Amino acid sequence: MPFLLILLATIAVALLLPTPWNIVVLVIGVIADAVALVLGIRSSRAPSTTTGTEAMMGRTARVADPCLPDGTVRIDGELWSARCEAGAEAGATVRIVGLHGLVLVVEPDAR
Repeated sequence: MPFLLILLATIAVALLLPTPWNIVVLVIGVIADAVALVLGIRSSRAPSTTTGTEAMMGRTARVADPCLPDGTVRIDGELWSARCEAGAEAGATVRIVGLHGLVLVVEPDAR
């Protein structure tokens, strides 16, 4: 839609100007419109961001309540139910490796 507005404004200005200048304005406007169109198409092809559970895989969380094997972890300030088969004490860092319903599957972080 902005491309159409640029083109219409260029034509309107070109109709009001005397002869050599109306052609100059028209050519510049068409070039500007083409550049805006190309840049607009490129920006719309930006890579999509990962959201939801996919974005959580591989991230680390801090154990709030001991996971022996069920407990609670904190990630980005939110508390999540978690399950850690290896066990993890409160304050430990764990890595998210899966999701079972609304329960995060975690394992102790080796780092």
